[in-house]
Amino acid sequence: MKRLSAKHPFFHFDPAHPAALRLKPGEDLLVEVQDAFGGERDIARIPDPFTPDWEGHPTPPATGPVYIEGAAPGQTLVVDILEIIPAAEGFVAIQRNAGFLPERFPTPRIKRVPIRDGTVLFDGLRLPAYPNFGTFSTTPAAGGRAGIAGFHGGDLDQKEVAAGNRVYLPIFVPGALFGLADPHAIISDGIACGTGVECAATARLRFGILPRTIARPRIETPTALHIVGFGPGLDTAARDAVEQGVVYLVEEHGMDEEDAYMLLSLVGDVVVGTSPRPIMGVRLVIPKPVLAQLPSV
Repeated sequence: MKRLSAKHPFFHFDPAHPAALRLKPGEDLLVEVQDAFGGERDIARIPDPFTPDWEGHPTPPATGPVYIEGAAPGQTLVVDILEIIPAAEGFVAIQRNAGFLPERFPTPRIKRVPIRDGTVLFDGLRLPAYPNFGTFSTTPAAGGRAGIAGFHGGDLDQKEVAAGNRVYLPIFVPGALFGLADPHAIISDGIACGTGVECAATARLRFGILPRTIARPRIETPTALHIVGFGPGLDTAARDAVEQGVVYLVEEHGMDEEDAYMLLSLVGDVVVGTSPRPIMGVRLVIPKPVLAQLPSV
């Protein structure tokens, strides 16, 4: 198993960025990742998210990029998240102009949250930890900031990018140049105030390659397939997710497109993953017991 520390982070996905490590498909990687604030604990010093000042600020720090031997544009990177170990504490914060209620909560605030034995301790409440990553990504051909989502992944902020699940990402550059950032000990779908319990983490990952491409990231859990759609608003992101769901059922299960559209109205849940931001992420969730009844093409 190879190891990669968080001591030399990067902040922008760039096809010209030298790889921090090379891996063969099937190899395991033990990787350390800093928290999304890069160790900053004065939340007022972090610029408002998604503003020009934020663009020049070093958050979130990503670990990588990792070059996967044999990965090429037009293929799909498969990442099994075997384990995520969060740090002993994390921080949840209210930032200026972030979350769903920025006018009601305009004052930055940060709160320390202990993490012990798989439990997040929040004001006397014991919350089951569900470690996951916000940024989980290949490198797009045109590059892009680690804190912005896109078809390559980027800052997906989808809670199911979690231990025990498998993530599928389109490959746009040789070697895929995979990177990850923004670990959480726990986070909700929708992320009401804009942050989860942001923490450093160590993860064990395994990589593979599929010869065909996909148009959008996918997350496979033990019970469902999640297809992530994107757009500048919730409606456009939801439409994108549903459109990609129809395409998936037609191309990979041979369904008539009208039948596929109707089936999704019966069993396909549309889940808001991200808090308000320039590019929203929405998941279409299709149960595996339904997919198991369909032929594969």
